[in-house]
Amino acid sequence: MTLVWGLVGVLATSPSWELVAVAVAVVAGGWVLWSEALAKRSITSAIVLVAASAVLFDLEFDVSAFELRSEQIRVLAEVALAVVLFNDAAGLDVRELLAIKGLALRLLGIGLPLTLALSFGAAWLLFPAAGLWVCLLIAACTSPTDAALGAPIMGDERIPEEIREGLNVESGLNDGICTPIVNVALAGAIAALGGETGWEVSPLREVAIGLAVGVVGGLVLGRLVAMSHDRGWSKPEVLPIATPLCALLCYGVAVELSGNGFVAAFVAGLAFATQRHVSHRDVLGFSERTGTLLSLVVWFAVGAILVQVLGDLTWQAVAYAVIALTVARMVPVALALLGSGLSRPTVVLVGWFGPRGLASVVFAVLAYNQLPGAPGDTVVMVVITTVLLSVLAHGLSAVPLVKVLTRGHPADATA
Repeated sequence: MTLVWGLVGVLATSPSWELVAVAVAVVAGGWVLWSEALAKRSITSAIVLVAASAVLFDLEFDVSAFELRSEQIRVLAEVALAVVLFNDAAGLDVRELLAIKGLALRLLGIGLPLTLALSFGAAWLLFPAAGLWVCLLIAACTSPTDAALGAPIMGDERIPEEIREGLNVESGLNDGICTPIVNVALAGAIAALGGETGWEVSPLREVAIGLAVGVVGGLVLGRLVAMSHDRGWSKPEVLPIATPLCALLCYGVAVELSGNGFVAAFVAGLAFATQRHVSHRDVLGFSERTGTLLSLVVWFAVGAILVQVLGDLTWQAVAYAVIALTVARMVPVALALLGSGLSRPTVVLVGWFGPRGLASVVFAVLAYNQLPGAPGDTVVMVVITTVLLSVLAHGLSAVPLVKVLTRGHPADATA
C-alpha cells in the first residue's frame, strides 16, 4: 500500500496544480487524441511528451515536482517499471516463446551479453575517472530495449510476425535480465564511494528474495484470479483491476522484505503467465493500459529532466550514446544472427531496432537518487542523452527504414 499512496502523493503533494493540469492536457490532447495520425508520421508518444514538457519547463513553469531527487519522481519511476515489467512477463505465451526461441535466444543469450560488454568498454574509454562500477552501471542501464518505442515496426505487417514477436520477447525479457546487473553495479559504486564492505552479499540476497516473492506471489495471485474468473466471483469489468495490483503487491512485499522489487514484479509476471486458462484479453488489458499511462507520465517527466541536465552535456555523453545505439547494438546482433539464415536487410533491421526507453530512464533516476555527487550526475546525463537520442533516431527512422529495407527485399523469418 505504500506504493499506492506514494503514487497518489505524486499528485497530492505537487506544489503546482497548474503543472498537473498542463501535464494532463499534454498527455490527453497532445498524444491520446491524435496517436494514430502522429504514428503514421513516425512521431511517437515519447517524442511528443518529451518535447512538450521540455518546452513548457524551459518557459519556467514550476518544475519542483519533477526534480531529479524528488520523492515524486522516484515513486512514479518505481511504480511504472514494476507494472511494465509484470506486463511484459505476464503477456508471454510459453508456446509462442518456444516457437520463436531461435531468434529470441540468440538476441538474449548472445546479443545482450555482447552489448553489455561493448557498452561497458565504451563507458570505460570515455569516462575512466568514473570508475569500473559506474561504467558497468551505465552499460547495464542502457542495454535494455523498449519495443514500445518502435510501434511503427512492431505493427508493420511487411515484417514477418516471427521477427516482430522475437523482438517483442527480447524487449520484454532483457530489462528483467539487466535489473540484477544494475543492482549489483549500483551497490558496487556506492561501496566504492563510501568504503563499505560486505556489499557483495546484499545484492545477491535482494535478488534471491525478489525471485522467491515473485514466484510465490505470481502463482498464488494468478491462481486466485483464475478461480475468480472461472467461477464468476468477480464482475468481468472489475477483475482486470487485479493485475496491476498484483504487480504492485509483489513489488511492495519484496521491498518490505529487503528484496529487489523489480525482480519480484518481473518473476511474478512469468509465474502469472503460467495460468494460461486465464484469458490474456480478459485480465491483462487493463494492466497494459495502466502501464501505458504511467509510461506517458514518465516520458513527460523526462522532458523536465532534460532541461535539468542539458547544461552539463558533454561530447563524451553524446559519443557514448551514438556508440550504444549503433556499434554496441548492431555488431552483437549481427554476430548473434550468424548462421540463422536471415537475409541481410532483416539483420540490419533487427540490429537497428534497439530503442532505449522506460527501463533505462527508471534505472537512471534510481541510480541518481542513491549515488551522490559526480557519479550520479554522470550516470543520469549519459543515460538520458542515450535515451533521448534513441527516441528521436528510432522514432523518426522506423517507417522510412522499413520502406527501404523491404523494397524488393522483403524481410524473411527463417531462423
